[in-house]
Amino acid sequence: MVALDSASELANSLLGAAVSDATRGLPPDQYLCPGSIVRLDLETDPLTYGMPRETAGFCAFSNAFDIAARSDSTAASTVRMVARYAKSNVLASGWLDGERAIAGKGAVAEVTSGQGRAILFAFRPQHRAQSHATFRLLFNAIHTSK
Repeated sequence: MVALDSASELANSLLGAAVSDATRGLPPDQYLCPGSIVRLDLETDPLTYGMPRETAGFCAFSNAFDIAARSDSTAASTVRMVARYAKSNVLASGWLDGERAIAGKGAVAEVTSGQGRAILFAFRPQHRAQSHATFRLLFNAIHTSK
């Protein structure tokens, strides 16, 4: 499964993924990103193949992932953050209020469940066909599917 932006919540309900949205319920004075370019830090991974360690993505009221607290000890082994919003200076261009709400949080997560997996994007890597810096993340997610 590949889920973009708020569709990532589907994985939480279908797979019981140990991922939560760090921005859920925050009022606009604590987090507002109406359409901006943000910095992303990428892990070395098949999903980031052919990409630099740092890139930019388009954030429009997008999510940010945390690994959710769960009562079982398997949560950490089923969720892996492949990309995160930058730890500081998140905003590259545009408007972002409440940077600390997403700084260092997950932007792309890989969730394993049973014999399958889901790739969750906290943002839309294909937004209006303008996101050339993040297209490869989406293509790699499709290409590496099992």
